[in-house]
Amino acid sequence: MRSAIVVVGLLLVSAAAACADSVWVERYTVIPVITVDGISSAKNKVGDTFDTTCLGDNSGGFPSKTVFVGVVTAVTPKSEKEAGSIDVKFVTAVLPDNTEIGINGTLIPLSDDAVTTDPVTGNLVGTTEYQSQVGKFALVGAGVGLAVSGSSRKDRRRGTARGAAIGTLVGAAAGPKVTTDDVVVPIGTEVGVMLRDGVSLPSPAPPAPPQVTKTDTGAIVLKFSEGAPYAHANALMVPFRAVMEAAGRPFSRDAAKKELMMPSGSGIIRHVERTDEITLGSTRLGLEAASELRNGVLYVPKELLELAIGKRLVWEASTRTLTLI
Repeated sequence: MRSAIVVVGLLLVSAAAACADSVWVERYTVIPVITVDGISSAKNKVGDTFDTTCLGDNSGGFPSKTVFVGVVTAVTPKSEKEAGSIDVKFVTAVLPDNTEIGINGTLIPLSDDAVTTDPVTGNLVGTTEYQSQVGKFALVGAGVGLAVSGSSRKDRRRGTARGAAIGTLVGAAAGPKVTTDDVVVPIGTEVGVMLRDGVSLPSPAPPAPPQVTKTDTGAIVLKFSEGAPYAHANALMVPFRAVMEAAGRPFSRDAAKKELMMPSGSGIIRHVERTDEITLGSTRLGLEAASELRNGVLYVPKELLELAIGKRLVWEASTRTLTLI
C-alpha cells in the first residue's frame, strides 16, 4: 500500500508542473483590441502614448484585460492637399497584475483577408500577405480608416473591417477621394495588434479552483466561479487538472515533450498538449479539437477526460456546474 501511495503522490507532484510553464506567444499573433484613448493628427505629436485593451477572450495568450500601449511614431497634419495620418507602434503590454512586458507590435485590420485562425492554438494570426505590412491611421472617404503599406508598395483597396467607422485602405490613391481633414481615432475603435516578435509571458496565477461536492448517487459536481469549461468548434473544452483532481485520478507530465500520461481502464493514455489526438497503447485516436492553454490552464476536449476517468461529463452553463456521472 505504501508503494501505491508514493507513486500517486509523485504523479501528482509531477503534474503540478503542468501549470508552471511560461506562456509563449508566437510571432505574427494578432490580438483584437479596442482603443481606450482617442488620438488625432491635429492634437497628437510624436512620442505620445495611448492605451488599448483586449477585445473578448481571444487575446492571443495574453490574459484578458491586458492593456497594450501604443506610441505615436509619425504625424502628418492635414494640409490643403493632403489629409492627416498617424503612424503608431505598440511597445508594451501591461498585464492585469501591472507586470509590463516589452513587445514589438504593429496595427493590422481585423478583416478576413488580414487575419486567420491558427487551427492548433485557436489564436488569430496575420496572413502571409499582411505579415510584412505596417499599419497607420488615415482617412477612408469620410471616416477613419486603417491604411496599410508593405515593402512591396503594391496597394489595393480592401473591404470593410470590423468595428464602427473603421475601413481598411491599402494606399491612399485607391477608392473614394480622401478628404483633406485631420484623422481622429475615437475611443472604442476596434483594431488588431500584430506581434512582430514572439513574446514569453509569465505563467498567470491559476483561477480559483471549483467547489467540488458528491451527490448521494456518487456523482461528482464541480461548480466554477473562474476557469469554467467553454465551447470551441464542436467541442466542450474542460480544465484538465481540475477534473482529474476532483475525480481522484493520477497523471504525469513530460515537461520536455509537453506530454500528459494518465492510466485508464483501457491502458495508458498519452496526449501532447495543443494537439488534437491521443495515443491509447499503440492506437492513435483523433479528438474533436486540439487542447488549449488559456491563462495558464490547460483545457482539453471532454472526450479525453471521459476516457481517462471512465465517467460521463455533463456541463450546465446556466449554473456553471460540471457533473461527472
